[in-house]
This record gives sequence, C-alpha cells and structure tokens, in this order.
Amino acid sequence: PWENINSGRIAIPLFIRLNEEWALLGIPMASFHAAEGANLGDSFSGGGIAGFIYKFNDNLSIGPGLGVMSAIEDNPTIFPVLLIKWQISETLLLKTGKGIGASLGPGVFLDWQASEKWILSTGARYEKLRFRLDEKGEIPDGVGEDRSFPLVGSASYSITENATLSVLTGLSLFGKLELEDSNGDRIEKENYDPVFLLGASFRLKM
Repeated sequence: PWENINSGRIAIPLFIRLNEEWALLGIPMASFHAAEGANLGDSFSGGGIAGFIYKFNDNLSIGPGLGVMSAIEDNPTIFPVLLIKWQISETLLLKTGKGIGASLGPGVFLDWQASEKWILSTGARYEKLRFRLDEKGEIPDGVGEDRSFPLVGSASYSITENATLSVLTGLSLFGKLELEDSNGDRIEKENYDPVFLLGASFRLKM
C-alpha cells in the first residue's frame, strides 16, 4: 500500500584526536522516511554512532563502535560497529565506508587505486528502512519496513583534486518487507527476490 518513499538525512561527523594513538569518533544524525501523503512530523527518527579508534601504525587504525537509532513505532536499535582503516598495500585499502541508503551503520569496503585518477571499490552493508505510510491511505498512518543486504561495486574518477564522480552497481540480497498498522502491530511480512542497484554521486570538497 505505498509507491514512492521520500527520505532525507543529516549527519555531522566529529573526529577528536586524544593523543598520537587514540581518537574519538562521533556521528549524531537525524532522518525522515515517508511515503507520499504521510504526516512528515510522524516520520522522523534519530540517533548516532560513537567509537574509539586506535592507531597501530601509519597503515592500520581500528577500533570498536556502538550505534543507537530510534525507529518509527518501534524500540530503538543498538548495534556494534567496526571502525577500520587498513592500508593493505600501496593500492589496496580496507575501510569503514559510507553506503547507498538508510542503514543501521557503516559498511565495510575494499578500495583499489587502479590509477592516479581511478578508484574501484566493492563492499557490503546492512540496510533497514522504516517509513510512515499515507495518513489517508489503505493503512492510515501505518508503517512499512524494508530490510536488505546490498553488495555493491563502484568506480570513482577524480576530475580534480577536490571533485569526484562515482557510479555504482550491485544487488540487494535477502530482502524482506513488513507492513504494520499505526500501533506497530504487524499485518504482513514477506521476502522478495534480489534487486538490481544502479546509482551515481558527485562529491565536491570545499
């Protein structure tokens, strides 16, 4: 009982170096997810991720993190996060990276510096999206939920030192959809087949 889902998110990464080895990372965030016709005021959620990072050497930094996120008509979710940046070789980098949608936390990605201008990357993450339904629809003020595990590959081209264009493709696996009423009681749940993903992004550093 929905068509298009509108989403928006704001996050503020905070990185504090405590000494030469230890650093603190915090990412407070807020978001909204709503079907067309939904009450936007009932579509917000928030939370954040925090963790410590230990620098073993110039090539390896790793540490534990913890995330807490509220959810529409559901209990807050608490989840572990691995914070890692491992320069395996001059051209290979394993890192905690950004993803492609609304998720419970950052995924893990492997970057290959194919040339001075090109970086090829592959990775995975867990996606969970809960969204408010149309207040006048079939399930008034209900909640939809979409869970999946996307595997993606991307190619990024450095146009200039500060501008990067990226394209990505992949598959969203193990997809599950749930439908709940406005009280959070489940009405229906079903799995869906793998979904092809395609996207692009442009990043500009100021």
